Amino acid sequence: MKLFKTKFQQNDFDENKLPSSRKGQFFDILKHRKSLLFKMSFILILFLLPFFISVIVKDSMLASVDLSLEKDVLKDKIFNISLIYTILVSISLLIFFVGLSGVAKIYKRLLWREPIFIKEDFFSGIKENCFNFIVFGLINSIFFSFSLIISYFTDSLFQYLPVGLNIVFVCPVVLIALFLICFYKNSFISNIKISIEFYLKNPLFTLLFVLMSFGMFQIKYIKYIYIKYLLVGLIIVFILPFFLLLMFEYYTYKFDELINKDKFVNFYKKGLNKKL
Repeated sequence: MKLFKTKFQQNDFDENKLPSSRKGQFFDILKHRKSLLFKMSFILILFLLPFFISVIVKDSMLASVDLSLEKDVLKDKIFNISLIYTILVSISLLIFFVGLSGVAKIYKRLLWREPIFIKEDFFSGIKENCFNFIVFGLINSIFFSFSLIISYFTDSLFQYLPVGLNIVFVCPVVLIALFLICFYKNSFISNIKISIEFYLKNPLFTLLFVLMSFGMFQIKYIKYIYIKYLLVGLIIVFILPFFLLLMFEYYTYKFDELINKDKFVNFYKKGLNKKL
């Protein structure tokens, strides 16, 4: 299949023609490798199909609810639907994390200017990263499920505490850990410790990435179903692959400065022109 093929030019790996910074590399990739990024969006769409189905199921169930029911009965029905939706989304996102683990290796090779063979790299990435990606995805899903249950049993401000904790601390730590997994072979505990330390020292951009991700999910509140589905598709195709590239460039830059410069010299500024 043409999707799994890629072409190289003789100067693709000529260091003299490479950008000297991750910022420059980001724009260089946008200019010369857009087709590869769109191929990544196609792969991610396949692994997001269960998520789409979950959203459709939830919308169908909510549309069938009789709004004239008593308040307590209506609340129970909506909670049950939300609980089913949360379970389906949790499973769907774990499937997505499987695909993401393969795509992540392709992004790493792209930034490091290594030869890319999409089919081989994708499946080897799943083999290398899948388990750890799923574990951290499961942590995220558990916290979100807990947040939903808390919101059902209390109407006080306390119901927002688990959601806030998830957004401000759990998700950022998980996000950093996922990028650590892509580049280093650490134990689960080491990834947690390094992620927490990294986040406490560099909270701004990680928190911004998390908030941007949550912002994309807020389209679920759009009342017009077809517009909502259209926006989801557009986000995945035209925003998600470039958003992933942006995050990869940022974390690769920070890992270079905080880790690679002293501990992994061979990784330091890999894929960049080090002569400039």
